[in-house]
Amino acid sequence: MYNNEVKDGQQVGFWLIDDKNNKSPLYFTLQKLFNAQNSFVSTRLQDRRPSPTCDEMKNFALQWLNKR
Repeated sequence: MYNNEVKDGQQVGFWLIDDKNNKSPLYFTLQKLFNAQNSFVSTRLQDRRPSPTCDEMKNFALQWLNKR
């Protein structure tokens, strides 16, 4: 999540939150996906359905991301 790669005093590599605590656009996308997945699971459990399988969660995430 945070960049832990520093070379010659400069931040290098990839991160979701930079050394100044600025969040990248991808951070917010993943946060929204996480919230959507939690709602998906909660709805299923409220409907007394079993927890989603790994494949169902994968398909949910792919469909959610394709709408963005």
